[in-house]
Amino acid sequence: MSEYIREITSDELRLFGDIIAKLERIDSEQDVRTLVFDDVVRLVRADFAASFIWNEHARRFDGALIHNMDPENILRYEAWYQFHDPHTHQLRAKRRATLIEEVTPYPELRKTEFYNDFLKRDRLHHGVNIFLFDGDRDLGDFRLWRAEQSPDFGERETAILNTIAPYLQRVGSQQMSLPRN
Repeated sequence: MSEYIREITSDELRLFGDIIAKLERIDSEQDVRTLVFDDVVRLVRADFAASFIWNEHARRFDGALIHNMDPENILRYEAWYQFHDPHTHQLRAKRRATLIEEVTPYPELRKTEFYNDFLKRDRLHHGVNIFLFDGDRDLGDFRLWRAEQSPDFGERETAILNTIAPYLQRVGSQQMSLPRN
């Protein structure tokens, strides 16, 4: 089934092209997430964002990148809330861009400790996540959020993320297979 990207400005179309161009000429030493993180945030019009990589050995998310979030709150996530998160592992299992509401409807989410003591602290309300893999190997994720007064994410954002994903996966996979010094 084809997805359609609607409501994209010419500046956003250029930004999309810039993201793909960056991925095509990335240096093997650069972190792919760091390289395009801010651009992806802008392209999907997110107010807030975080990105992690699943550490299979430690059974936890590590390597946080954040946009417009309190670093202290991210430390709280790393220490406690990632282990008491009602939806992230369900979203991760989808392996495609997924709206938070698809796995945890907002009325249900608002009743959780995770929402009230973690998400709400940074004003995170509407969310969309994408988790990137090479087979079973985790390459990282993009967790994108908007404030409650902002419009929810929708098909536009999931289509954009799903379109960029193969490029991110290809580069991430190539980087993971390079020998490290």
